[in-house]
Amino acid sequence: GPLILAHRRVSKLTTFLKEGMADDDGRVRTQYGFTETLRLTSGKNPRRTGANLQNVDRALRRVYVPEPGMFFLEVDASQGEDRIVKCLTRSERLIARALAPPWENDEHTRAARVIWPDLPITPERRYLGKRSRHAGNYDLHGLRFSEELLKDGVIVTPEEAQGYIEAVIARDTP
Repeated sequence: GPLILAHRRVSKLTTFLKEGMADDDGRVRTQYGFTETLRLTSGKNPRRTGANLQNVDRALRRVYVPEPGMFFLEVDASQGEDRIVKCLTRSERLIARALAPPWENDEHTRAARVIWPDLPITPERRYLGKRSRHAGNYDLHGLRFSEELLKDGVIVTPEEAQGYIEAVIARDTP
């Protein structure tokens, strides 16, 4: 099992370093757009080079270097995707939660507390709460969610994954 996961990890890393991503000058350029929920997308540019640069694995980010005198900036929209989904529901209750500042309402911690009401919320549980909420928002089911988590090295049975999704939907956003 661990060897298979290690192989999959290396295989995944190679997708960020494919031939033909860089232009002739050695730079990688991307094209940005939006999904229907206004989530930012990134992909190949009009020259058909480049790639999705939003999700470059942290282990490989050192490969990308800014121009001299320039710097990279990392921006996080503070649960932005979940906030947009809540607003699209048109539920006054969910919109009020979406509009709350992050120091008053952390939806990912909230989801973790629903899944594990009697346990302390660790960073790992918060992460699973986040992923469970997104899985519910996008109608993922246990098997697919379990497979997605496995890519991150998180081993959860399809039944457990389905239980996480159902807990968040039933107890927190019916």
